[in-house]
Amino acid sequence: MLHVHPLQIETLSIAPTTTEIKSLTKPPLFTAIADIAQPGYLSEQTPRHPARCVMDVKRSVPPGGVVVVEPGLLGLWFARTFPTETPGTIIVPAWSKPGAAAAIGLIAAIHGRHATVITSSPMDEITAAIQEMGTQIEAPVKIEQWGPTDIDLSKTQSLIAVAGEVLAWKT
Repeated sequence: MLHVHPLQIETLSIAPTTTEIKSLTKPPLFTAIADIAQPGYLSEQTPRHPARCVMDVKRSVPPGGVVVVEPGLLGLWFARTFPTETPGTIIVPAWSKPGAAAAIGLIAAIHGRHATVITSSPMDEITAAIQEMGTQIEAPVKIEQWGPTDIDLSKTQSLIAVAGEVLAWKT
């Protein structure tokens, strides 16, 4: 027996369509961000280039995993330069509250997704409490703290100049 929810009927009745690709030219914003990020993906500098940090995290995430990054400069780099194949792979909360990224990561882990949370150093008390809770329930969540010895954020103004400032985190 096939069960179809009434809201799915409309979707099922729409004829499939294909979209013709008119151009393979990348949008100017994509190219501008790539010009800043790509040299950093392979950089061996210490502290690491932000794009290298993004790529290192990308390589460490298992299939089906999620990366949650606290809002701010770290979140800006991840939101703009994290290469995704699947929607929902990278999450940067639109509000800046202590522990928000860690809480989202823990919820994702409870729902069966491996979660990597990136937070700035030093870790706030709420994030630390969420990390302890994750350890106690053996949830697949990893929380990393990054500070000035881990990531060089001096290139951030270049990224903001081409991609624009994020206003959501200022509230």
